[in-house]
Formats: sequence, structure tokens, C-alpha cells
Amino acid sequence: MPEEKINSERLLVSVIIPTHNRMKTIKRAIHSVLNQTYSNFEVIVIDDASQDETGNLVASFDDDKIKYIRHETNKGGAAARNTGIRESQGQYIAFLDSDDEWLPNKLKLQVELFKRSSADVGAIYTGLTVISQDNNEIINHRIPSVSGDLEPALYAENLIGPLSSLMVRRSCLGNSGFFDERLPSCQDWDLCIRLASVTHFLFIEDPLVNYYLNKDSITANPRAKAIGHEFILNKYIGQIKSDRFVYAKQTLTIGHYFNLSGDRKTAVFYFLKALFSYPLYLRIYPYLLGALLTGPFYSRLTAFIRALRF
Repeated sequence: MPEEKINSERLLVSVIIPTHNRMKTIKRAIHSVLNQTYSNFEVIVIDDASQDETGNLVASFDDDKIKYIRHETNKGGAAARNTGIRESQGQYIAFLDSDDEWLPNKLKLQVELFKRSSADVGAIYTGLTVISQDNNEIINHRIPSVSGDLEPALYAENLIGPLSSLMVRRSCLGNSGFFDERLPSCQDWDLCIRLASVTHFLFIEDPLVNYYLNKDSITANPRAKAIGHEFILNKYIGQIKSDRFVYAKQTLTIGHYFNLSGDRKTAVFYFLKALFSYPLYLRIYPYLLGALLTGPFYSRLTAFIRALRF
């Protein structure tokens, strides 16, 4: 495939920020975009039927780069991002959740890497810093390590992480399809699987995103995560089940989230699926044992296993 010619004068990045009742954090997110060292971008804020003063806050920026769109009914994050993609004009699309923020050189470094890369690279993601929204304490740094053809690896787990680090070629989204609006969670993972089927990924090691963990976010809701993972499993069942270890890993994860949500019966069902698929996957046994015992014991046991990377 010939290398894509990129004219920096016409290069434009569309930044898509979906939001719902995030008035307290979206100001920080928008500021982090306007403070980028790269300036040839537009910002599209999709207000997914917020009940707070999000609209007035966005209007207070009074910046021509910002376009505000409001959904009159709550449609979910996937639908909001799809609205933003359809309204965007950029050659590249970058996603930012309204409770996260970017470091000032995030867009510049991704655009420069795209300019140095061949056209078979359609997605670039970055490292990130995980921060507690409650006290601004740094929890950890996530540094990426995988690139190229990621489709097989993505059936096992979401290697890319939060959407706030991702920039993609617009043409690749046309080939992969937009966000699946049926998913209650894992929309980012699902999109990356489909992107990986049509393009290659590169990464920038630097943690260029501050990713904030919120108690009220979907990522903190174990049942929503269980249902999202279950949806991914069923959607790509042929590819996932072709590798018994990957299938065991997926069903173990689904069982874990169901158990955390209080649904021990469904958890045990998935743990047994994992066990029968790959009995040599030793992590299954303590998870299954923990699910058959009391909740507090399970939480302590699984935390200990994760700490040991067992």
C-alpha cells in the first residue's frame, strides 16, 4: 500500500467529547484540548441530555473551535460518539472522555507519528496516568507495549485501554464501522477489535492522558462490565472459541465481574465454562473456590492473586 501523502496545511484533527452530567469535570477536559501545542483541530462536544448546566458551561468558552451538540434524550456514550463522528470534518479523530484530560503535547506527538508512518497504520494510542477523582492521587501509570496487527490479541483482552488515548484515521472508521450502540460497556474494546481487522496500531509510550477513576462511572460498575464482556464474547464467539485459552480467560473475567456484582450463580456458571475449556489455567481454581465461599473472602483472595500476577 503506498504511503499516504499528508499536507500539514490541511491536516485537521476532530476531537470528540461525549458528556452526560459532567459539568464539574468537562471544563478541565476542554481546557486540556485548547491548551494543546498542536492547533489545527476542532472540538465537538456532544451533550447526551445532561440535566445540569453543561450547555452554559461549554458556551462560556466562546471559542470558534468548539461545536456543541445536544441530544434531547439520553442515548448513551456510544451514540454520542457516533453523533460526533458524523458531525466531524477531520482527517483524524481523537476521543476524550469529559472527565479526563490531555497533556499539552498529546495531539502533536500523535500527528507527527502519523506523518512518519505508512498508510497501513490507522490508529495510535498512548500511555496514561490513572488518577483517583476523589483525591487526585496517582494510582498507576499504564504504558503500552504492543503494536502492529493486534486483532488476535484483542480477542483476549482490551490492550488499548480508555478511548481518551486513541487517535484514528477517519477512513479506518469508515471501514470498521462506528461504535456499537447496543453495548452497555466495552464499546471502546469492541471498536478496537474492528479497527484491528482493517488497520495496524502504533503507540506512544509517554503517559499523555490523565485518566480519572470515578465511583459513578460505568467502568466502576461490575454488572455493566460483566454484561459488556458477555456481549463481546457472544459477538466474536467464533474467533474467541477457536483458542481454548482465550475462551477460558474471557469466561473467567465475565464470571469475576458477575461475582463482584453479587450474582454468584452466574459467576460460578462462567467459572465452570472456563475450567472445562482450559483446565490448566490455574487462576480459575481460586476464583471458583472464592465464589463458592463468602463475598469478603472472594475479594481478598482475588486481590491477592492479582497482586501476585498469578
